[in-house]
Amino acid sequence: AEAQLDEVEHFVKDLRAELHEETRSRLAAEARLADAESYTRELDLRLVDARHAKAALTDAEQVTADFEAQLESALNSKVLVEARLEEVEKVADDLHLQLAAAQSSKKDGEAQLSKSAELAAELRLQLQAESGRVLGAE
Repeated sequence: AEAQLDEVEHFVKDLRAELHEETRSRLAAEARLADAESYTRELDLRLVDARHAKAALTDAEQVTADFEAQLESALNSKVLVEARLEEVEKVADDLHLQLAAAQSSKKDGEAQLSKSAELAAELRLQLQAESGRVLGAE
């Protein structure tokens, strides 16, 4: 009976050692599971951050596209304004030429008017002289 008791005690001791090993193994597995769950939560947070970053990138791309469209529109407007400016400069040049021609014509007209006035004055004097002679002869 003592041998059986020793055998049972040895068997219980082995079972306790196995139980202790299983408990240690289970605790290690639970620790690994907790680490894995923590890592999974961290990955979930990173995924959320990545989604936010992707949304921000999409927004930035849209803002960039809008800016590029505005820039292209501004460049087109600049080209139109430059073309209009060239037209205005041509008109201004034409007006300057017309003004110069008009001033020249005015000077020519004033000179002709002055000559005509001188000629009219001479003709009046001659007419007065002729009138005086005709009246003096009568």
